[in-house]
Amino acid sequence: MPAASSSTTLLPAAGSASPSISRKSSASAPEKKYKCQFCNRAFSRSEHRSRHERSRKLPHPATPPLIRH
Repeated sequence: MPAASSSTTLLPAAGSASPSISRKSSASAPEKKYKCQFCNRAFSRSEHRSRHERSRKLPHPATPPLIRH
């Protein structure tokens, strides 16, 4: 019988990742200059920040409104 290892694909060890699989470099990432005034999350486009801030301002349905007497 032929050995089963002849068709087995070897994977690299956990600590030896190939350079082509590494994270993207920061040079290709757009500059994130628009920051949320509530949580300081950064966005590369002002409309993305505006959409995010609108979601932060709206009352959440799980939060009951404050009742003052």
